[in-house]
Amino acid sequence: MNGEKNAITKNEKKGLKLFIDKGCVSCHQGIALGGTMKPFPLVGEYKYANIGDFKGDKDGLVKVPTLRNILQTAPYYHNGAVWSISEAVEIMAQTELGLTLTKEEVASIVSFFDALDGKMPTITYPKLPRVTESTPQPDAN
Repeated sequence: MNGEKNAITKNEKKGLKLFIDKGCVSCHQGIALGGTMKPFPLVGEYKYANIGDFKGDKDGLVKVPTLRNILQTAPYYHNGAVWSISEAVEIMAQTELGLTLTKEEVASIVSFFDALDGKMPTITYPKLPRVTESTPQPDAN
């Protein structure tokens, strides 16, 4: 935080320490706290694996999502099966680290996520022309 000792609260610092100590940083790292490709699940079974048929790339790797603004981006996981950030943290600890976190540890890590909240980018979509009978269609063959 560029040397600013008060950039995050005491509770957020406690969550950051747990985030580091438990090993979350082995995947969630860098400026965006994510972005690389990793196997999922690694050591445990993902209990919602049958939803959405998501298997990752040809090597079974998935993109590690950024944790920036994570509290603003539910649902979680590549298949969108988890709506609770606390449940998402619990599942990640089990499937990727082989750990069972206490409710207090989960709450502490979620508290750290408050420090990752920021302004969401503005997205402007282009205005496309109306489709008509004379609009060329793609060749399906």
